[in-house]
Amino acid sequence: MTQALLTAGDEDGDVAADSDDERGDDPGSDALACLDEQAAAVRDEQLERARSRLAARDALTPEAERVLEDVSERLLDGLLEAPERAIEEADDEATEERVRDLFCSDE
Repeated sequence: MTQALLTAGDEDGDVAADSDDERGDDPGSDALACLDEQAAAVRDEQLERARSRLAARDALTPEAERVLEDVSERLLDGLLEAPERAIEEADDEATEERVRDLFCSDE
């Protein structure tokens, strides 16, 4: 799920549907959106660090870039699979509220 949300671009790189459009009014959609946004922010920050380090060594090739993207997407998908499933399967607002408290900071 996360990979589709993070890489929802077409062949031209244009982003298609927004995560809220895909999820609709499902319970937990706000919590899932916050979790995805925070995870994407961390992923982007770490990818930029890795790119900078490789570029400083003249090792940032197109292949290295593809590997970084692939690995980061797989890690994110694997790490978020269980929490996203728990949020989707939760039938109480307390679960969504706990996730929002953890990931939806007003900073």
